[in-house]
Amino acid sequence: MTCDQFRRLITPAVDGRLHVVRQRSFDRHARECQACREQYEIEAAVKQAVRRHLPRVKAPQALRDSITRQIRGTEGERRWHRTLGGRLRGLVKLPFLLPVLVVLLACTAIAVMVTMNRQGSPDERNNLVVHMLQAHRLLESGVLLPDVMSADAEHVQSYLSSRTNVAVVVPLLAGFVLTGGRAETYEGLRMAHLVYRRGNAVASILEMHLEDILHSPGLALPLNIRNELMHTGWYSDDRENGESLVLWTRGTTLCAAIARMGRSDLQGELSRLEGNSPTETPW
Repeated sequence: MTCDQFRRLITPAVDGRLHVVRQRSFDRHARECQACREQYEIEAAVKQAVRRHLPRVKAPQALRDSITRQIRGTEGERRWHRTLGGRLRGLVKLPFLLPVLVVLLACTAIAVMVTMNRQGSPDERNNLVVHMLQAHRLLESGVLLPDVMSADAEHVQSYLSSRTNVAVVVPLLAGFVLTGGRAETYEGLRMAHLVYRRGNAVASILEMHLEDILHSPGLALPLNIRNELMHTGWYSDDRENGESLVLWTRGTTLCAAIARMGRSDLQGELSRLEGNSPTETPW
């Protein structure tokens, strides 16, 4: 599959409308071509955001009846058409103009949503925890794909360490199976993602140089998390949507595990490290 063919298929792929054979070719190209994969990830993320923030709501029957009556017109419609407003209303009925207006309204709604989010939470774009959660959700949904697919901890560790220069740690999660990893550079910071599965459940661990995040002019940890992490060597909390977050330091590496379970359960899953004592904790 060429890059042009891939890009023409991004929208039907995001909508889940590709034939199985074509989907396999699409996925293979996404793994091999970073530029195309990034385009796909952006479109998929935008669609997820729109679905999450603009849910479909069934209009009340009275409102639908009112709109139907207005479309069909009333006795005073002829007089209305003699005014400027009436002529504008006539333009809306033109078949070629209505789709354009719909697109413009949709774009305006998205722009307002993005602006409100930025104004309401100006620090979210620089919040490492927000990035961690977003990356986990994209991995969980399959929008982000691992660069390497393997259950061999040494192979995944070697692959990610060579591409990120991070001293990658590969915990043995008690109830999960390692399925692969992904290297990433974001806001100038090199990161490694480890992906684990248990049935349909996904757990991910993001790792990076501790010093990089402590001195990064871009991404930063919230002050309360940073203080506790530096004081005790670890931090955990329950997040929205049933997710939990556990952060700890391992030598020069900052590790962050995320999964849809309680934090005590996630801490229990992280009770083993690198095949050592089964009672050893990551922090």
